[in-house]
Amino acid sequence: MIKFLSKKCITIQDLYDAFESAEIEQGLHLFNKPETDIKILDRSPQKIYLENGQTLKLFCHADSFPRPKFRFYKDGQLLSEENTFTIEQTR
Repeated sequence: MIKFLSKKCITIQDLYDAFESAEIEQGLHLFNKPETDIKILDRSPQKIYLENGQTLKLFCHADSFPRPKFRFYKDGQLLSEENTFTIEQTR
């Protein structure tokens, strides 16, 4: 990144790209990168049928700026703050 930033002329878009590739979200905020809407890239099916003893894995892959935060709830109780949630051996 230092080599990239040592160019004499770079655009704001060049800075955005450099910070994104280095996964430095604070740098993007520093240069006032505009927020973007959340785009769902992939997620668990709406209906899942399991038999007793099978594993349930829920997931969501999304993109936005700033990075989306993920939360899985059941009956108002927080289960996970990751983009995946697994229940082993369902009943």
